[in-house]
Amino acid sequence: MKYEEYGLGNTKEMLLEANMNNYAVPGFNCDSILQLKAMLDAAEVTKKDIIIQISESGLYSLDIETILEIIKRKIKYLKEKNNKIKIALHLDHAKKIESIKKVCLMGFSSVMFDGSNMEFYKHIELMKEIEKLTKEYDVTLEGELGIIFGKEEKNITKTMQYTDPQSAIEFITKTGVDSLAVSIGTSHGIDKINDWNSEGKLKIDILKEIREKMLNFPIVLHGASSIPEREIDKLEKLGVKLSTARGIEDEEINKAIVLNVAKININTDSKIVFFRALREFLENKKTDLEIRDINEYVKGELEKYYIEKINKLTKNIK
Repeated sequence: MKYEEYGLGNTKEMLLEANMNNYAVPGFNCDSILQLKAMLDAAEVTKKDIIIQISESGLYSLDIETILEIIKRKIKYLKEKNNKIKIALHLDHAKKIESIKKVCLMGFSSVMFDGSNMEFYKHIELMKEIEKLTKEYDVTLEGELGIIFGKEEKNITKTMQYTDPQSAIEFITKTGVDSLAVSIGTSHGIDKINDWNSEGKLKIDILKEIREKMLNFPIVLHGASSIPEREIDKLEKLGVKLSTARGIEDEEINKAIVLNVAKININTDSKIVFFRALREFLENKKTDLEIRDINEYVKGELEKYYIEKINKLTKNIK
């Protein structure tokens, strides 16, 4: 089943449109139906495009058929209300070709293959094969060049390798990828300020060089959560100490958007909001045993966060 049958948007077209209009499309990682509904409702309220991202492990642990059906119903509802936003469904950080085949058949609109740790030319050859597969289904293909420090699910990367602009040109030219995730100082996980990026600043000089060579080619930033201080403060009041938690400032993200970053991946922020809201509810409503009440409160807090983040990323900042 192709993604158009679910009403999903073409991810490549969404990213090119973002580049042309100086904003970024948020890519929100989804680990539950509760998160999914909050994302979709936030998109409806803001009337802005979003990309819903499923990790490779999530592909095998979540009920993807139900997720697709919920998205399909929401898109149908939005069209009936004349809300013309686009919603894409994306496989994030795939390392297995069988996972990519699976989502192409299921109806995802884009995939990201993570070969960042591979030898450069072996990486290119494998991406060529993957591009043939995704092209057959008109599925957008995202590659990654450079190594991003930090924890992505259960995978821990202890090194950082910035993206080489000249290699990036060769990579996109030879592989046919539609977008490229780059390493310019972001990190996966809760602490973006580390030995590799002690000031939390992005390598804007690398982006500038890439833009000069690649013109309007869509760039993606992984590990770009802002880790809102207000959320950390609330968690600390609830007894959860996250003193090392630091994110990428909005100003740095805005600088990147001006230089062709068309998609910003958000995962850690929504996890923090989820657990803060859950702990907050349980602390303040100690005798409320209604699961529906818990779900409603957590979803509401997530939706507020998604609305705020969508509005920040999708405003024209030039």
